[in-house]
Amino acid sequence: MDITVQLKPVIEKERRVILLLNKIDETLKYSFKATRDQDASTIKFPIDVDLKAGHYFVRVNVDGFESPLQQDKNTGAFIGPKIEIKPKPPVAKELISTNITLTASAGDPVTITGKVTVKDQNDATVDGARVAITWSSADTQPPDQRTDARDTQNGGVATFTLTLPRPNRKVTYRLAVNTISKTGYNFDPSKSPAREGTVDVLPTPAPGAKLISQDIKLYAKANEQENVTAVGALIFVADENNTIVTEASVEAELTFNNDPPKKFAQLTHLDDGIAWFDNLGAHAGDYKLKVVKIEKDAGVFDGSLGMTESQHTFPSTVIYPRFISARLEAGQIVADVPVDTADGRIVRGVYVVVRLDILRPNDEWQPVSFHKELTAANGRAAFRIRPAIAGTYRLGVSSFYSDGHTVVPSRVHVSSDPIEFPG
Repeated sequence: MDITVQLKPVIEKERRVILLLNKIDETLKYSFKATRDQDASTIKFPIDVDLKAGHYFVRVNVDGFESPLQQDKNTGAFIGPKIEIKPKPPVAKELISTNITLTASAGDPVTITGKVTVKDQNDATVDGARVAITWSSADTQPPDQRTDARDTQNGGVATFTLTLPRPNRKVTYRLAVNTISKTGYNFDPSKSPAREGTVDVLPTPAPGAKLISQDIKLYAKANEQENVTAVGALIFVADENNTIVTEASVEAELTFNNDPPKKFAQLTHLDDGIAWFDNLGAHAGDYKLKVVKIEKDAGVFDGSLGMTESQHTFPSTVIYPRFISARLEAGQIVADVPVDTADGRIVRGVYVVVRLDILRPNDEWQPVSFHKELTAANGRAAFRIRPAIAGTYRLGVSSFYSDGHTVVPSRVHVSSDPIEFPG
């Protein structure tokens, strides 16, 4: 550790310069000598002891002459110059699983990739930690369960893969962290906000299976003055059995006012079967979006089913999430998010995304997971969440989308009161 002091005028290198520190409200004091090989006005003092945390008055002694302390003109009390010595962070001895991500590849066979991020209690990533996990699925016959262990590397991430034939129906696989070990460290499962994750492995559409645009959310984003800044859309894709279809290519045609139509294409996401179109336009006016093609393997797009068109004029009615009401019920965090208009009219069918945060020992909120639901006929999106570990949690609205409505992003961020789990 070094303390650097700016002095005036320049101090010649032959001068003997000593830093004097006096702890405020205590008798504790220190002195440190500078070693220099050139004239300078900025002088660095090596600190070779562990300074007690707190505030110190700072003086400099040059060849026996000390710099004065500043005094309050009214009281005469010394007020500076001073420096704050902050307490050292605790020695890293805890291994914490902070995040788990799972993805399933396209094609047959399918490869599931799981990534587990490990940090210490100072929020620094830890490489070289051994992570032992269990893969499992209760949807297979017989139920599948396998163990694996990998070391963290490249930013504290342990990567696991599981390859299996693509199933003929939806199968959910779970990755659970069993232990994390490294010489000199401890692993306490109760301190890890991320202990498990799940991913759905979906079947390939059968030859001739119908691919359907189930729903469209054509929405606008606006600034605080409610002027349109962006227009986007969500297109929900499933088959005739109501199974979501991931990595399907969705082609849509957009018409703005009387301009010639433009075509856009996106793939549906792996976790929800939704094609997200972020930047369809950035101006007020009439928008019409039409789904013209959906492709995935041997599936066939059926435009006669579901919802294939949405047409609205933006800006439109602005909607808001008013609050989040969260409570404990039957070992779960149960929450309601009401969405309505400025005059209090409820809005159904709003796609609401909430974020679950946990309070860490440093009093900072850390995201744990995201959850998505639609508002029902009562205008409320209902969530039931079972966290992996005990702790203090809160829910916050991350984003929301509704067909034909306008969203002001700066008014989205509402959170629930903290809630203790399991209570």
